Amino acid sequence: MPKLLFFFFLVFPLVIIAQIKPDEQLFNQIVQAENQYHKKLLLSNKSLAGLNYDMKYQRLCWEINPKEYFIKGSITTYFKPVVASMPEISFDMANELTCDSVVYHGQHLSSNHFAGDLTINLPTSIALGQLDSITIFYQGTPPQNGSGSFMRGTHTNDSIIWTLSEPYGAMDWMPCKQALTDKIDSIDVYITCPSQYKAASNGKLVSEEITGTNKLAHWKHRHPIATYLIALAVTNYASYSDWVHYPGTDSLEVLNYVYPEDMAEARQGTVNTEALVHLYNQYFIQYPFNDEKYGHAECGFSGGMEHQTMTFCGSFGYELIAHELAHQWFGDYITCGNWHDIWLNEGFATFVTGWSYEKMFDGYWWPTWKTNQINYITSHPDGSVYCDDTTSIDRVFDGRLSYSKGAMILHMLRWELGDSAFFSAVRNYLTDPALINGFAYTSNIIHHFETTSGRSLSEYFSDWFYGQGFPMYDIHWSQDNNGLVTLLINQSQSHASVSFFEMHLPIKFIGATQDTICRILNNVDAQTISFPLNFAVQNIQFDPNQWIVTKNPVIQHVDELYSEKDFTVLPNPVHDFIFVQTNKSKNILKIELFDMNGKNLASINSSAKDADFKINISGFSAGKYVLNIHTDKNTIRKVFIKE
Repeated sequence: MPKLLFFFFLVFPLVIIAQIKPDEQLFNQIVQAENQYHKKLLLSNKSLAGLNYDMKYQRLCWEINPKEYFIKGSITTYFKPVVASMPEISFDMANELTCDSVVYHGQHLSSNHFAGDLTINLPTSIALGQLDSITIFYQGTPPQNGSGSFMRGTHTNDSIIWTLSEPYGAMDWMPCKQALTDKIDSIDVYITCPSQYKAASNGKLVSEEITGTNKLAHWKHRHPIATYLIALAVTNYASYSDWVHYPGTDSLEVLNYVYPEDMAEARQGTVNTEALVHLYNQYFIQYPFNDEKYGHAECGFSGGMEHQTMTFCGSFGYELIAHELAHQWFGDYITCGNWHDIWLNEGFATFVTGWSYEKMFDGYWWPTWKTNQINYITSHPDGSVYCDDTTSIDRVFDGRLSYSKGAMILHMLRWELGDSAFFSAVRNYLTDPALINGFAYTSNIIHHFETTSGRSLSEYFSDWFYGQGFPMYDIHWSQDNNGLVTLLINQSQSHASVSFFEMHLPIKFIGATQDTICRILNNVDAQTISFPLNFAVQNIQFDPNQWIVTKNPVIQHVDELYSEKDFTVLPNPVHDFIFVQTNKSKNILKIELFDMNGKNLASINSSAKDADFKINISGFSAGKYVLNIHTDKNTIRKVFIKE
C-alpha cells in the first residue's frame, strides 16, 4: 500500500467518526424496502416456469424512456434440457406484458400466455443436454401492483425508471425463469434510451454508442447470476469512480451512477467502499466479481438492493454501503436456496455490517451496534431465525429475526468457536465447489462450521436457529478467605421451545487493581462452579463484551455459597436407597429428582434441621439420574447411577 494511502487510513476514522454510527433508522429502511419489494411473490400462488431446462446464457435487449412507464425488448435464452425429452419451453411473464413474437431457428412459433406463464410449443422435442436457443420479443406496461419491481419516479428536474425484482418480481417486466433452482451462466445487457440519459446494469460497461437521438449501452456479465439479481436503471445520471487498489497495478473499479444533485452526498458515502472491500477480501475471499466491477446506482427508494455487481440504493449511509456490499458474497455469489433460509442472505449481511464496526473507526461504534441488536432481539420473548411461514412477507423479512437474530447467532458462534475456526469455516463455505455461484441451505453452513471446528453444533442450531427466544441469567457469587470463588448460575428461557441454552459464558471478575475474564461452560441449570482467584473480587460483570443475546442478567453477591464437596450422595452406583448427607450447618430445604430428559420424578421437602435424606429409587429403571439439592443459599446438582 502506498504511504500516502496508509496515512489516509490512519486519519480517516478521526475525521468522519462523528458522521458514521449505527443507524437504526437506516437499518429499518433496508428491511422495509426489501420487505415491500418481496410482497408480490409471497402472496402469489403462481406456478414457476422453466423447471425442465438449465439456462446457460441470456442476451437481454431493452428500450427504455424514463418519461414513459413502458418497456419493450427481446430476450434470447440459451438453454439445455434437464429431462429426457423437452417438447415445450415456458417462462414466467406477467399477463400485462404482450408477447409480440417468438423466434426459434429463424422460425416464428406460436405461444400460449395465461396466468403469468408463457408456454411455447417447440417444432421438435429437444434431447437431454442439447444446447439450444430461443428469442422472445415483447412489450407492455408492467403491472402497478405495489411490488415495486418496475418503477418510474422523478428527482430534481428529471425522471427515472428502475427495477427491483427480488425475489419474483422479474416476471413483471420480462419473460424469465424465477425459481431458486438455476442461475444464468452469463448475460449481455443492451439498453437503448434517449441520448441524454445513462443506463445502469450488471457487469462491466463495454460501450455507450450514440445513434441519432438515442444511446445504446452494452453491459457484459460473465458470472452466474440469479434472475432476481438482474436489474436496470435509466436517468440523467452523473457518474464517477472510486477505486480499490491492490498490490501492483491491479485495481477494482467502484462505478457510481448518482443523481447530479446528490453528487456531494454520494461521494462522501461511497468513499467507504474501498476500505470495506479490503476488509471483506482479507477475512473471506476476494470480491467474487473482481474482473468486472462493483458499483452503486441511485434510485427512488429508501434502503438498497444488492443487484449483482451494482447495488441500487436510495441513500449512501455507511451501514447501507456495508450491508449491500456484503451481499455480493452472501446472497449473490452464494444465494439462499429457499426462503426458509433467508438468513443466509440477510443474517450474514447484517453480521458482516456490524462486525465491520469492530474493524473500522477504531472499533468505536462496535459496542453500540451490539447493544442495538441485543435490545431489538430481546424486545419480544419469541421468534426463530428459521422462517416457518414463507407465505407471510412480514415473517420472511422480519428485521428482528431474519436480520438481527440471524446476525447474532453468527456473532455468538464466533465466540463459541473462536475467530480462527469461525472465519476458516466461512471461507470454506465460500470456496465449496458445490455451492459457489449457486444456492445453499442452512445445512451447508452448519456442515462447514462443524467440519472446521471439529465439534457438533446440532444443539446450538436447535436452540438458536430453530428454537425461539433467548436465555436469561441469575448469578449468585461468593469468595472465601482462601480466594475460592463460587458461582451459582441459574438460567431461565424466554420461550418454552428451548429447555436450556448451552453456552460458554464470559464473566469478568473485578478487583481493586486487577481483573480477569473467565470462560465458563453453562450446561445445566442451577449450576455451581468453584475455582480459585489470586485477588480479592469486589464485583463481577456478566458478558462485558456483549457476546450473548440475553436480557437484564441479575448479579448478586452473597456471603457464602455451598459447593458440591459440602454434600455426599451414596452409594453411587445404587440399587435401592440413596442417601444425601451433609453437616447440619448446610441447610437443605428441598431435593428434586430428575431423569436425564429433565422429567421431575420426585420432590422431597424438609425442615432446616434435617441433615440426611433417604430416597427410595428401587422402582426406577437403570440409568443416570440428577438430584437438585436446594439449600438456604443455593442449589447443588449431583448425578448418580441406578444399576
